[in-house]
Amino acid sequence: MARAEKLLWYLNFLVTLALLARILYCKLQRTYPALFLYWLSQVVDIILFQIPMQSRFYANVYYTAQVVNLGLSILVVQMLYRVALIGHPALSAFGRRSMLAVLGMAAIFALAGASVDSTMLPGQYWNIPLLSGYRILTLG
Repeated sequence: MARAEKLLWYLNFLVTLALLARILYCKLQRTYPALFLYWLSQVVDIILFQIPMQSRFYANVYYTAQVVNLGLSILVVQMLYRVALIGHPALSAFGRRSMLAVLGMAAIFALAGASVDSTMLPGQYWNIPLLSGYRILTLG
């Protein structure tokens, strides 16, 4: 890792810890539980990603962390809608329903992409011209 990149990595870790400490100090973890859990998961991610990148364990941790982060992100947005629009229940409900509809459509598109992917045999991914450069970026 380059020196500047390491510095930014440590700075990110320290700022995230400071943010968590501030949330705890102000006793906001009960008011914003999803936001607190999201930032806590970010600290855990930073610690877990010290695993060597070229390992299968790293891939499993990465994908699991991304699923957890996505779920927590959805909860954070839902919670912020509830808190910010507490005086406007109809607007709050509309925002929640709209977000869930958009996420549902995104999930349908993702499942459609995964179903197309399932027909490929192992090893064929690197034969796709669009993805051939991706292998160099991620594995090389």
